[in-house]
Amino acid sequence: GVLLKNFPDNPALNELLISFLSEHDKQQEFIAKWSDPSVFDGFEFRYPGANYPQYINYDTIVALGLAACQINNTFFTGEELYRSLVQLEFEGASSYVSFDNITGTRKSVPFQVDNILMVEKDSDTLGFVQDPAALLDGTGRVTVLKDFVYWDNTTKAPLFLPAMEHNYHLIPTGMQAIGLSFCAISILTSIGWALWVIQGRNTNAVKISQPFFLLQLCLGCLVLASAIIPMSLQEPIPQQGLDIACMSIPWLVFCGYSVSFSALVAKMWRINKIFDGGERFQRVRVTISGASWPLVVLLTLNVILLTIWTVTAPLVWVRIPAEDSVDRFGRPRDSYGRCRSENPAASKILVSLVVLVNSAGLIFTNYQGFKTRRLPTDFNEAFYLAIANACILEVLVLGIPILVLADDSPPASFIVKALMTTVLCMSILLPLFIPKYLQQSMQQKETEQSTGEISRSHQKRSMSFSSRRGYAPRSYSGSFQISGMSGISGDFQVPPSEELEGNSDQNPEDDRSSLLIIRHRDYYIQRNLRPPDDL
Repeated sequence: GVLLKNFPDNPALNELLISFLSEHDKQQEFIAKWSDPSVFDGFEFRYPGANYPQYINYDTIVALGLAACQINNTFFTGEELYRSLVQLEFEGASSYVSFDNITGTRKSVPFQVDNILMVEKDSDTLGFVQDPAALLDGTGRVTVLKDFVYWDNTTKAPLFLPAMEHNYHLIPTGMQAIGLSFCAISILTSIGWALWVIQGRNTNAVKISQPFFLLQLCLGCLVLASAIIPMSLQEPIPQQGLDIACMSIPWLVFCGYSVSFSALVAKMWRINKIFDGGERFQRVRVTISGASWPLVVLLTLNVILLTIWTVTAPLVWVRIPAEDSVDRFGRPRDSYGRCRSENPAASKILVSLVVLVNSAGLIFTNYQGFKTRRLPTDFNEAFYLAIANACILEVLVLGIPILVLADDSPPASFIVKALMTTVLCMSILLPLFIPKYLQQSMQQKETEQSTGEISRSHQKRSMSFSSRRGYAPRSYSGSFQISGMSGISGDFQVPPSEELEGNSDQNPEDDRSSLLIIRHRDYYIQRNLRPPDDL
């Protein structure tokens, strides 16, 4: 049924309006009371027929006039007029007029309750008719015209609907904690490797790998992992907060991905550029700013596309009722919270463009990695990049079908998304950082072993001089230059030339040269550099 306003015709007002149209003097008197009578030039008074807006407008003017007359003062405020108005009660053109003392709303409006009934117009056509069932006048009296027909096509009033048990399929607190734990692991791993790069930035393993781009790689994975946080949000967070969380997910995912993979592109492109120049016997200088163009290009394209997406087809939080789960009264028993766009067509186009841009970046990364396959081992990251790409491909191949199957279960969908994001971050970080960490540890171990061997050789040589001459070696300090390298200084033990005189089987210059070679080799080892093969 429907509830309609029901204002009966007022014959007295209708007659008054008709008489006004036929009396020209009253019309002129009405026009003369206006401050600018010229607005009625060419105007013709017509009677459109009685309707309830006319009755309401008439009663409004009368109510304001009566309220003003009941105020004793010639001049009054709006508050005084309101207080006088809510006290009025009179029989108006639109039925009885009275107001609520608190809200000022008119409380005496007549209504009509109509049945909307389905009827058969012919053998192939069904229609609906509006059938009045009851009248409610302005005083609150109800006049029943006929029995009301309810939804089950009977005149028996149904019972009150029972309380509905609705399943919102929210993510349990425990699963939220698991997903956020994955996020914390990824973020802490990114921060940990970044601190390792900063601490070992002067070591050979980190220098070769270009610390700036390693830090950029960690930053990208940190941003990517933080996308798990808005994925975990749900009611009772306000609608505006959930809408912001929905749109922040693609921003964090694609920006983090572009920052991390542009670091890989830049560092490998820089290495390839330098080695290509070396093959042509050309001096090539590639600065960090000059090698940062992949970051600028990839990040700029992502920001432009994401901005257009946010403005034209933003993702918003909606609750979708399950169509196949309703109670006997037709009410949905299950619903699912989703991030959906108000403009699905534009959203799909923009998602496709963003994915295309980042896929192009991934292909270019693999191309640069393929070019490094023939470089020395310290600079060759093609193998580790292949491992990272294989892991990423496996995550997408296995994760996307699982996401489709878990779409009707927000808890399972959230865990799968969090796990995929974490594995994606680890697939970028671990294959690239663990080999560098092992390489640095191996170099430190070799340095310690070489230093120990040199120390024992030095000690043995000193004892040899002492045993042959019976003299204790004297300590000297100084600086010297070997193979064009100057400034190497330190304390070393060497017998003076007079102590070697008379020894026909020992050349003093040979002994001194051997010691200088030892000191030269020690210079490389102390600085984590690989000594030349001829030392």
